[in-house]
Amino acid sequence: MIRYSFILVILVGLIFTSCENPYADEEGYWVYSLSIINADGTGLTHLTTEVTKGFFTPDGTKIIGGSSQSLWSIDIDGSNFVILNDSLGNSRELTFRPDGEKMVFSSWDYYNADLYLMDIDGSNIQNLTNTLQIAETKPQFSPDGNFILFIKADRTDLDNQIYSICYRDIEGTFENEIVSFTLLIDGLRYDLALWSGSERIIYAFSGYPSGSSQGIFSVNINGTDNTQLFEGFIHSQTFSISQDGSKIVFEFDHEIILLNSDGTGSINLGFGVNPIISPNGEKIVFATYAGLTIMNIDGSDVITLEEFILHDFLEFSWDSEKIVFTDGEVFQGD
Repeated sequence: MIRYSFILVILVGLIFTSCENPYADEEGYWVYSLSIINADGTGLTHLTTEVTKGFFTPDGTKIIGGSSQSLWSIDIDGSNFVILNDSLGNSRELTFRPDGEKMVFSSWDYYNADLYLMDIDGSNIQNLTNTLQIAETKPQFSPDGNFILFIKADRTDLDNQIYSICYRDIEGTFENEIVSFTLLIDGLRYDLALWSGSERIIYAFSGYPSGSSQGIFSVNINGTDNTQLFEGFIHSQTFSISQDGSKIVFEFDHEIILLNSDGTGSINLGFGVNPIISPNGEKIVFATYAGLTIMNIDGSDVITLEEFILHDFLEFSWDSEKIVFTDGEVFQGD
């Protein structure tokens, strides 16, 4: 089993990309918390206000995440908050090996980022890439746990940036490039690649400016049969794939789109952001201005939870039974 979601998005007025500090205004201030809710909409638990983004471990007993200062873990009942590592800053993107023993994460140092391998208890840290002027980010373990998919941004050229989707083994015996793109050095880009089985990936690419097509694509890991599934500017952090690789859900122009992995069967599920599919492929959850929406993948049994203000991060547990998310409350100023 593999995590198939990596999500970060901006929803104007409600959703902010920086949740490390409360947002203050003349009426009060925001307090952000990491919260858990059951997939049926019951059992809301506020875990902590110390951190705002984390991922369920494969066994479902803990949530592990990163911040600008540290890597940490917390039990799903909100107890046992532990700092796993505070020597690597800006460690936010992480993926668990399916056996639950190890994880890989990216850690930023100014404009450089490397991939690190670590035991789930915080021990045995190993730098897997150790490159200069090259940022390796957004790691994803393969379903069998043998390979790591990631994005490589090469900034050694002063005029252009070369972005590549690559995969490698943990031991470092090989690294293969699947596809690559070139942007001007000051161009913006959104990219993310996720496994769709063990021999194929689905990726999103959008860039300013770009001569390449923008949208969602599917390609074999040897780079062949590169097929565009959807055309349009995609904030690629906002798409998710079902565990069996048959369904894709993503946000396009603030609308939630459900798509078969061959590009057919497009369904508009309505306004929202941050959509994710449960690992068992049965449910979709996303955020709206009104709150949190949970539904079956066919659009039935819609649950709308309006008591929440902020959801800039959503993630299912590996057994699809729980959802962890960022929640916000407004407290009146003195």
